[in-house]
Amino acid sequence: MTPRRTFRARRQEKGNERGLARCAGVSERHEPTTRRSWRTILGATATIGVASAAYLTRERLRSGAEAALAARRAERGRRESEARYRSLIDATAAIVWVTGPDGEFQDEQAGWTDFTGQSLAHMRREGWLSAVHPDDRDATIAAWRRAAEQGGVYQIEHRILRHDGAYVDMQARAAPVRDERGAVVEWVGIHFEITARKENERALAAAKVRAEEAALAKSQFIANMSHELRTPLSAVIGYAEMLEEDLDDVPRDELRADLGKITANARHLLDLINAVLDLSKIEAGRDELHVEPVDLDALLRGIADTAEPLVRRNGNMLVIDVAEPLGTARTDLTKLRQCLFNLVGNAAKFTEGGTVTVRARRESGQLVFAVSDTGIGMTPEQRDRLFERFVQADSSVTRKFGGTGLGLAITRAFAERLGGTVSVESEEGQGSTFTLTIADVLDDVAPTPEVVQATPGGPAPILVIDDEQPMRELMERFLRREGLAVITAPDGEAGLRAARARKPAAIMLDVMMPRMDGWAVLETLKADPELADVPVIMVTVSPERGLSLSMGAVEHLAKPIDWRRLKTVLDRYRGGDPRRAVLVGSDEATASAVAAAASAEGWTVRQADSADGLVAADMDLLVLDVGSDTERLCDLPAIRRALGARVPIVALSDGSTPPPRRVVQAADVELVEAADAAGLADELRTLLAGLKDNE
Repeated sequence: MTPRRTFRARRQEKGNERGLARCAGVSERHEPTTRRSWRTILGATATIGVASAAYLTRERLRSGAEAALAARRAERGRRESEARYRSLIDATAAIVWVTGPDGEFQDEQAGWTDFTGQSLAHMRREGWLSAVHPDDRDATIAAWRRAAEQGGVYQIEHRILRHDGAYVDMQARAAPVRDERGAVVEWVGIHFEITARKENERALAAAKVRAEEAALAKSQFIANMSHELRTPLSAVIGYAEMLEEDLDDVPRDELRADLGKITANARHLLDLINAVLDLSKIEAGRDELHVEPVDLDALLRGIADTAEPLVRRNGNMLVIDVAEPLGTARTDLTKLRQCLFNLVGNAAKFTEGGTVTVRARRESGQLVFAVSDTGIGMTPEQRDRLFERFVQADSSVTRKFGGTGLGLAITRAFAERLGGTVSVESEEGQGSTFTLTIADVLDDVAPTPEVVQATPGGPAPILVIDDEQPMRELMERFLRREGLAVITAPDGEAGLRAARARKPAAIMLDVMMPRMDGWAVLETLKADPELADVPVIMVTVSPERGLSLSMGAVEHLAKPIDWRRLKTVLDRYRGGDPRRAVLVGSDEATASAVAAAASAEGWTVRQADSADGLVAADMDLLVLDVGSDTERLCDLPAIRRALGARVPIVALSDGSTPPPRRVVQAADVELVEAADAAGLADELRTLLAGLKDNE
């Protein structure tokens, strides 16, 4: 099919024909054949032109269609990209936002608005900064301005106020978007929550601080403990060296005073070590509860009696203020008593010329004890650190008053074990009040009673009553090595059952025990007609020697035990003939005192008017009382020749006249000097114990 000719093509064809006719006018007259050829050529040319025009038209149409198709595809791709971008924003947990090149918000920011509650109007002109924590705003502004000036990445960590009023830790990052010329056209950024990381960082920082504080506190504790241990130990060593150097020249009263100082400092050392051991038990979880009925009124009376000398030491007065009887509670007697002792002792230590008051009451199933003083008081900073282990109020308190910083930490730990707590109210210079609150009824956590065993028949055994198993085992081992039969009991009640089942030759009794302490056991033993005459030896860390003897104990030995002293005491109950002593030239008072001291150490005493005619076979010891007449000591060489070297000789003097020491030493005589009969008896008793030790 011939293509349809356009108007322009027809017009061109006619013009071509006219031009060819003019050019070929002459030839046409002469050569008709040539005209026909030209017409053929012109027709072909016209056909080619029409075809070319049609081709060009088709190409232009095809190019336009392809361009339109490309444009449609580009638009579809843009819309798909925007849809994916919006889906990504919706799906992410982060907040995505876009600003203009100047950082101004131009469009709604849905994520930011949902999180903070801020509208677009509120966000503009840096209004969005009101959602940033006040402490973080300066850093946020500085980071943004630095990024804008440098054209770099904006990055900051800050706290953002959520719509519910809570601040949330977040991290922000934004980067500039540039055109082909490199100019910033907008900023695209995100905020994402970092609360978990920040909490971990804060927890690690707090743990680091606590660890550093604990290390510092323990270092201070070691320094304090070293000082606390060195001070009494130096006193012990110093007084002991003085006694060793001046033993022959120092009067007895001075010796007794020095020995008292040695004892006091040694007991202070023991108290310090016991505090550390108590803390180690608490930290290791090895402190057991021993629940028993506790007479609270009797407990307070006992604490008052024991603490009275301590309170009066600084010129203070102790007041027990209890409105009505407290009755009985079920709790751990030992731990409760130690808590109250610690509180009263602290009050007495930090108060001078004031009053220490102990109050107690029942309140809603709890026992409330309040210990108040009129002492130096504390600052708020000191109160905050008061119950930390190894810590005292501050270093100046440690230097002035001493101590290890463990007492109140142990008190709080014990209070928690007793179902309660301990708190303090104090003002500097106005005194302090410590309040101990515990449950009045605790569940029983009683240990399984130990089976008390003894060999049927045979000699009467020694009964050991102690709640510490290692101590029972150690005592049993020592006693069996000495050839004595032994039975043991883990507490007071089991000990009483064992004593009634097998009347022992002697009882070794601890004081600080659960369920029934040593004082209660001793009182029960002395009230029982069948057991009242059984000798009881108190073996304890308690310093109450006078109380032990007044309640009927025959001896009071302090822990750690002096095994040689214990052997001497137990020799009285071993059986066999007693040792024989002869007392020469004594008055009635001195003779009675000497007889009592000798009897306590397992000796019998026979009196004689003079040493003439005495023979060594009739005695194991000669005691010569010269009183103030030291000239009688000149007879010692003759007496020594008569008795021989086997019989020990002890000379008693009242110390009023210097004795001839060379004569005494030459005759190998022990000289005991004391101003009264009681002093002579005490010195003689120690000497007799030593004689048995040396056998």
